[in-house]
Amino acid sequence: MSDSYEQEMREMTDFFIQESEELIEFSMEDVLNLEEQQDEQLVNRVFRTFHTIKGNSAMLGYQKLSGFTHKAEDMLSMIREGQIAISPGIVDGLLKIIDLMRGVLDHIKSQYNDEMDLSEGEKIISAIVGDSEREAPDEKKAETSQRKARPISKPKKDRLKMLIVEDEFVSREILVEQLSAYGVCHVAVNGKEAVEA
Repeated sequence: MSDSYEQEMREMTDFFIQESEELIEFSMEDVLNLEEQQDEQLVNRVFRTFHTIKGNSAMLGYQKLSGFTHKAEDMLSMIREGQIAISPGIVDGLLKIIDLMRGVLDHIKSQYNDEMDLSEGEKIISAIVGDSEREAPDEKKAETSQRKARPISKPKKDRLKMLIVEDEFVSREILVEQLSAYGVCHVAVNGKEAVEA
């Protein structure tokens, strides 16, 4: 490998670390707020953080982090779908998972590899998922879930407007593809159309 390629990879990794650390800080706050609010938007934001870290770490070749985050993301999908009710134990598990992710990021920052033992986090995920799969039939499951935690409230349907300027770092087409999962996206060709949209 050439020195310039290695330098470029280190710069991309440094940017990935910085972005991921910021996302993890927000996710930590969201998870702490879950015990009080149990808001679907909080779960969705944590899910998107895990999804972003999973994809970016895979792109940079950090397969252990990507694989671990993928398992955590699958667990969050179960929470989003109501298969796992939020409880103090789930919140505690999510906080431990986020701490492990933070530890991997610190390791990557200093060593530029993700060779760490993540078995503790995988056990936490397996325990959470396993507990939900071992629960009783649907009626008893519903009764247990109601006792464990309040239902997650649905977010209000507000309209979101944003102006995205395409440049060498941002591709409008990629952003529209990603954002369309959250609702209808309108693309304006020039500044005036964007302001009027």
